[in-house]
Amino acid sequence: MLFPIQSINAQCPSTGCTTTISGVNTTNYTVNVGQKLCLASGAIYSGTVTMNGGTLENCATAPQSFGLLYSGATSSIVNNYGTVSFASVNIDQGIFNNYGIYLESNNIDIQNTAIFNNYDSVYSGANLVVTNSAQFINWGSLDVINNFDVINDGYMENHGYIHGHDRFKIGSEFYNTGVILIDGLWDNVAPGGTFTNDGGCVTMDRLKNEVGIFGLNCGTITIANSSENFPTGTIDGNIAIVDNATYPFVDVNSGFVGASVIGTSCGCPGPGDNCHDT
Repeated sequence: MLFPIQSINAQCPSTGCTTTISGVNTTNYTVNVGQKLCLASGAIYSGTVTMNGGTLENCATAPQSFGLLYSGATSSIVNNYGTVSFASVNIDQGIFNNYGIYLESNNIDIQNTAIFNNYDSVYSGANLVVTNSAQFINWGSLDVINNFDVINDGYMENHGYIHGHDRFKIGSEFYNTGVILIDGLWDNVAPGGTFTNDGGCVTMDRLKNEVGIFGLNCGTITIANSSENFPTGTIDGNIAIVDNATYPFVDVNSGFVGASVIGTSCGCPGPGDNCHDT
């Protein structure tokens, strides 16, 4: 499943604004359908923005920290070209395009009909959850300090770099062409945890697979410690599992491992290259 994207090198337009914040401002705003609220280069904003179908655009030079709420219309668009953090946010509708730096000390929750496109850098100082049919498409860098969950029909694609410092749970669909480093447990859970590694490079500390891990174009998964493929688990396709020296390349296998699976890395494209075995 692939989605059209905007240019990764997009520049801050700052045009068509119905309201512009250009200096210090603490006012609360509601952005309705057809409206566009812009933070100009000199803005220092600390109020709360409620999205109700319009567009919010951050072009500020200084880092911004303000409240972001969603209400009503699902057509809201947030375009961040600067550095931003939110006092509180639950992204549950509309489209969030991050062309800059999004820093969050609290949880990041992407839910319901929301689509989050990251073209630069996202940092979660706590948990990140993609759930309830939401989509997260990563073309840049994503850093998650605590647990990272893609569950309940949430969908994720990675074409950039992801570093998860704790547990990573997949309970729905995840497609990868990039580089992923998970310091803790990679947990593919029933009923829907399906991971497709399309030529990407994945390194993890431990693996539990209850559903499916599939490979295209010789994606590589390197496991530092224990690994288990459960009776309901499948590992198949054009993929390398670098763990044990002999087939089926996992410590405990009660499920299915296809004959096409190999135990030597094919090489790891992209930044990081941290699972290359040569």
